[in-house]
Amino acid sequence: MELDIADDSTISSATAQITNEFGHLDVLVNNAGIAANQEEVDREILRKVFETNVFGTMLLSNALMPLLKESARPKIVNVSSVMGSIAMKLDTSVPFHQVGVEVYRMSKAAVNMLSAHQQTVMKEFGGLAFSYCPGRVATNLDGGADLSEEERRNAGMDTPEFSAKGLAEVVEGKRDSEVGKFIASRNLQHPW
Repeated sequence: MELDIADDSTISSATAQITNEFGHLDVLVNNAGIAANQEEVDREILRKVFETNVFGTMLLSNALMPLLKESARPKIVNVSSVMGSIAMKLDTSVPFHQVGVEVYRMSKAAVNMLSAHQQTVMKEFGGLAFSYCPGRVATNLDGGADLSEEERRNAGMDTPEFSAKGLAEVVEGKRDSEVGKFIASRNLQHPW
C-alpha cells in the first residue's frame, strides 16, 4: 500500500485498507524519518523535519489506534535516535554531545515524548509503546548507504539487516520488560 506519513490522504487510505482487510493491527513500527540540511535553519527546514519525524508519526499512530485496540497485545515501536536524548546532549563526556543537527535532535526528542504518551494510553488496553534507537545505520539518512563494508565499519555504522534484527526483538516481545525506557540496539538503554 502507498503510505506517505506527510500526506493525510494516504494515512486515511492505509487505515481504511487495514480496517477492511484485517479489522485489527498488532504492531505499528513508525520508521519514517528525515534529517534535512541544517546549516541554515529556517521555518521550512523545521516544518519539513517535524512534518515527517513527529507530526506524521503521531497522526498515523492516532489514526491506527482504534485498530490497535482490537489486538490482543498491541504494540507501537517508534524509531528514535540517541540524538534525541536530552540527558546525553547535556553530558559533556558523551563523544557526540557537541554534534549539531539540532532540528533532527529536537524532532527525535519529540518522538521520545510521543512514545511516553502512547505508553500511558496503551497500557489502559494492554498495549505497549517503545522508543527504539537502532544505532547508526548505513542508510541514505546520513550517506552511509554508499559506503563500502570497511568504510561503514570504520564509521561505526551497522547494516540495515542488523538494525532490522534489533527491531524484530522489540516486535517479538523480547524486550517487553523494558517498556517505559528509551531502548537501543545491542540490548542498551539510553537516558531520556
